Amino acid sequence: MAGIRERSLKSWLAESPLDLAEFLELSIILTKMVYKIHQQYAYSGGINPSNIGIQLDAKRAVMNENAEWDAAYRAPEQSSRIPLIPDGRSDLYVLGFIFYELLSGRKPFEPEGEEDWEYVHLTAFPRLLSVHRSDLGGPLQDVIMKLLSKLPEDRYQSAYGLLCDLEQCEARLARPIDALTPNPGYLDTVSTFKLPDKLYGRNIALDQLESGLHQAAAGLSVFRWLTGDAGSGKSALVQHYRSVVFSRGGWFVQGDARSQADTPFQPILEALRQWISQLWSEPVESIAKVKELIRAEFRKERQTLTELLPEVRSLLDIKLDVPHVPSMGAKLQHAELLARLIRCIATHQRPMVMFIDHLQTCDPDTLEVLKLLVGEQAAPGLMLIGAYQTLADPSSRSHNGEYSQLYSNLNGPTAHIHTCSSEQIDLRGLAYEEVRQYISDVMYETRRAFVYSPGAFIIRPAVTRNRLGYCWSAGVRKNA
Repeated sequence: MAGIRERSLKSWLAESPLDLAEFLELSIILTKMVYKIHQQYAYSGGINPSNIGIQLDAKRAVMNENAEWDAAYRAPEQSSRIPLIPDGRSDLYVLGFIFYELLSGRKPFEPEGEEDWEYVHLTAFPRLLSVHRSDLGGPLQDVIMKLLSKLPEDRYQSAYGLLCDLEQCEARLARPIDALTPNPGYLDTVSTFKLPDKLYGRNIALDQLESGLHQAAAGLSVFRWLTGDAGSGKSALVQHYRSVVFSRGGWFVQGDARSQADTPFQPILEALRQWISQLWSEPVESIAKVKELIRAEFRKERQTLTELLPEVRSLLDIKLDVPHVPSMGAKLQHAELLARLIRCIATHQRPMVMFIDHLQTCDPDTLEVLKLLVGEQAAPGLMLIGAYQTLADPSSRSHNGEYSQLYSNLNGPTAHIHTCSSEQIDLRGLAYEEVRQYISDVMYETRRAFVYSPGAFIIRPAVTRNRLGYCWSAGVRKNA
């Protein structure tokens, strides 16, 4: 635009360190630029002083189209050495790097000897700004150091939150008596609509699952049946429980009956493929032992087993290609074979947790395998978890008769085998207090009174569909 002078950010760095008032004005302009970029794109990835022009009179910053690459202005996760995906927080790290340089007149750190920039971004930590300038202690220093955190989750999560803190710092500088002392990152946290990861109202159900894990580890055959309406949290409960299993050295695999529901044994095969994939990360000695056990157990049926599950071929030492679609002639024999394979795995790699979701849409062949596992093929060390939707869509495919027979097996001969433990866990809707706590955590609000309607329960799916999330100001929250 004619009449507006533009100056490279690189020239500002050449004149650093800046005084606080000048720095805050410039940092707010830069943060607004990044905030605007993030409203359109996940992240820029090209922020560095050579690419940015400052129009101080217009109080705006612009990025040049022909971006130059500079290894100094890169976040740790932009390195090829760690398996993290860069996002908007990577841009905020680079802003922190630039801010540090503007305030101190030097970079936070630099490579030494044979080190490169990727290495120092991953390993080097900056000295406090107050070491360089006595007037840089307090909230502003905290803001800069938070931006330079190595882990993205420890930084500001949004440019909006950073902008709020910088504006508070500017207000504090101009009106030290009236302005509030910033609490770095607080507004960043409360301005972002983020659903909590923890469970609500499911402590008893989680305890029942954890007790089953202890029993399976001790060599029992364990069954836990989760029932509840659609949206009652059956799948979410088990996914939370999955981390518990892994933390205690267990194995966890799962299959979804909705996936290719017309394919025989699909949920069982899906779970077994996951087990094979996990097995390859085990020590060589453990893999060799499993191969030996499976080859000995299935020496006569290895061709049939490979037809059912081609991925098992490498464990059975079969090199010829075989059809991927199992023969439809001997379904019962195939069910028995798969049940034996699961029993073999669980017996020698316990505790093994297998989760089958959406049993109400399960094919009859999969249900046959499950009936064997709760009956004559009960597997010591196996914990089988099945989730069943009690109010399924009438138009959906359902095998209520087969499921009833499966569940009745638990009260039949199997119930008298001392090595078996079974429980049904019925998940009810959340109580008022649990809903209130959930909304309190989302809103960062501690007031006890909430007015809500049935529509309140669509919050999670609505936000899940919009991955971009939401931001709101403290004023909006206060008046809500």
